[in-house]
Amino acid sequence: MDPSYHGNIPIKIIDIPESVKAGENFRIKVECTYYPVYDVEVKVDGTLVTRTDIDGWATLSINTAGKHKVTIEKDGGSYSEYINVEGNSGSGDIDTPKVVFENKEGKYSISILKSNLNKIEVNISSEDVKSKEVIAITLFNENDELSYIGQATLNDGKCKFNTLLDKGVYKGYYKASSGKKINIEFKID
Repeated sequence: MDPSYHGNIPIKIIDIPESVKAGENFRIKVECTYYPVYDVEVKVDGTLVTRTDIDGWATLSINTAGKHKVTIEKDGGSYSEYINVEGNSGSGDIDTPKVVFENKEGKYSISILKSNLNKIEVNISSEDVKSKEVIAITLFNENDELSYIGQATLNDGKCKFNTLLDKGVYKGYYKASSGKKINIEFKID
């Protein structure tokens, strides 16, 4: 891009599936003039669900069948694509998450939910709903191997991380940019 360019960042989703199954993770890739873009907000139907990593990739899932709008935004630039989400076959249940860990320490609360599909959702919130702090989370499996690492900025005092984890015991921590490490440990059955 020309260094003298002063408009909105021309970001684009360059890799998105046409359709996915409800509750299953999928990935999208975001680029600007053929280069991956870090820390792009990824929204589904207007709700922020994740951000892109250093390589421009974001992992997300949608639990409701139907046509959904995936929007990316960064530095005034915006781009949208639609994705079809198919319902799960079988029992008819999309997924009922189960709480595997909850804790409140200081002004932060965390809840970790596991769905029937081994999808893990980590929700972290601050008592300060105006907080825009950066939250980092790191998880290791029972062999002390890195299983997940993520970073997000609190929006309205909340942030969410999504991943898939195998059965086993996990430990790790989360940390706000102005706080101390808060340890977590949980088991996935």
